[in-house]
Amino acid sequence: MDEASMALSLSGEASASASSAANATNATTQELRDLASVWSQLEICSVEPEGPRVCGLTQVWSAAAAELGEAGGDAGYAASLLDSKAGEVEELQAAAEEAGENLNASLASSLEKATEAVHSLAASAQGAAAAAKHTLGMLGGPILGRSLDSFEAVFKPLGDVNASWHAVCGLEPIPGMSYAALTSDEPATCADRCLSLSTGQQACVAFNYQYKDGLAACQFLSEQGLVEPMIAKAIPIFEVSTSKMTAMGLNAMGCYAKQGFIAGHPKGPLGTQVVR
Repeated sequence: MDEASMALSLSGEASASASSAANATNATTQELRDLASVWSQLEICSVEPEGPRVCGLTQVWSAAAAELGEAGGDAGYAASLLDSKAGEVEELQAAAEEAGENLNASLASSLEKATEAVHSLAASAQGAAAAAKHTLGMLGGPILGRSLDSFEAVFKPLGDVNASWHAVCGLEPIPGMSYAALTSDEPATCADRCLSLSTGQQACVAFNYQYKDGLAACQFLSEQGLVEPMIAKAIPIFEVSTSKMTAMGLNAMGCYAKQGFIAGHPKGPLGTQVVR
């Protein structure tokens, strides 16, 4: 295989990789923006202090979408530049083959330079694809990992789930631990990571979960933010009806707390306090 043909083969692989990464990133970006756009319909932002904690997700998702959009844009642009230059190499290669023994120095030089450019652009496209995939992986976090086999035994869904109410916990979120990915509706993946974070400032005691149009999202919560409506402490929650959830376009949502955290709190078993 001559140098030009080798470059074209590499360009095809690199372009496909970058285009695939761009498409995946852009799809997640759009779903994140859609989720952020409907979240304010909960109409709880004015309820201090829990409301702003929950409503802050709009900014978190919007920022994640912006980062993903930039990574996807870079990958798509890299693929576009590569495809354009690869097309130029194909034309020059065809012209060189047609010229045969009459190939002139100018055409040979143009083909050589274009081939070198394709090699360089292919490397750039592969780099942009890797960066986009990394950004997706970091955002997806535990959602893209394994599910907790003992999920239902270890975590308790809060709120009156038997009456078709879905909880959103108003505990303080753990900074940097908001995740989202296009995948199946399976909160047990978030539970597996939350369970492993049991000590220190990043100890996870519960997580909020949402699922909308193929996008799963969860946010890890700390024990900070417990309320004390009576003698015992309680986890503050907002309850959302199934009809409201459906009207917002969500397929599922809820707050899941560690059974051990609920039962073993130093001030006695925790209850829940419906804020609204």
